[in-house]
Amino acid sequence: MRGGSDGGHVVHRAGAVVHMGQHQRRHLVGQRSKNLVRLHEFECAAALAAQGEPSDMRRKAADAFAIGDLETAVAAYAECTRAGEAACQSFLGVLFLMGNGVEEDRERAASLFAQAAEQGDSMGEFYLGYMLRHGIAMEADAARAIGLFERAGHGGYAPALAQLGNMHARGEGMPVDRLKAIRLLLEAGMDGLPDALLEAGLLILGVEGDQHRDPEAAFETILMAAGDRKS
Repeated sequence: MRGGSDGGHVVHRAGAVVHMGQHQRRHLVGQRSKNLVRLHEFECAAALAAQGEPSDMRRKAADAFAIGDLETAVAAYAECTRAGEAACQSFLGVLFLMGNGVEEDRERAASLFAQAAEQGDSMGEFYLGYMLRHGIAMEADAARAIGLFERAGHGGYAPALAQLGNMHARGEGMPVDRLKAIRLLLEAGMDGLPDALLEAGLLILGVEGDQHRDPEAAFETILMAAGDRKS
């Protein structure tokens, strides 16, 4: 539990979520799948840097991106993408998906994610799965999305675990399994995704009025999420 001058504010926020009505909680859970993908670009850069020893061009791209030199970063990522570096394919795909430093091009993003996923890159698997789940620039395919999230999740990629948890909670492409959803969301949350902790807390609380809900455990989980989002 977090302390400090913001402690009372965080407790109030967590308590407000615990005591809101069922309709409001269902609405929050319905928004989670999209919120869970909203990784800050620098978080993506950190994930990229963690994937093995970067090449000189990839290091140049990351350094340029870190100081806001998007023109140099995009050119460098494009060069190491042509050399077949999966991590660069994924990150360049993120830039095209978001329209950051380049004109938004979702079809090109999907192609780059597919190339990276073929090489077993977790970020590429995750983003391709996300596009398939939501039908972005392609026909929605929950089964393929689940397979990609599972592959990325086996590699410990927290956003993929969060998407799987959300899909288990909603019974999307699979039977509803709230216990498995909570486990996956907690795992993703402990790996740094506070939105996943929030969804886990809502599920523990019992969005559908489940008689087995545990308000105390839900409060603690939501409190943790509120603290992480505040920090």
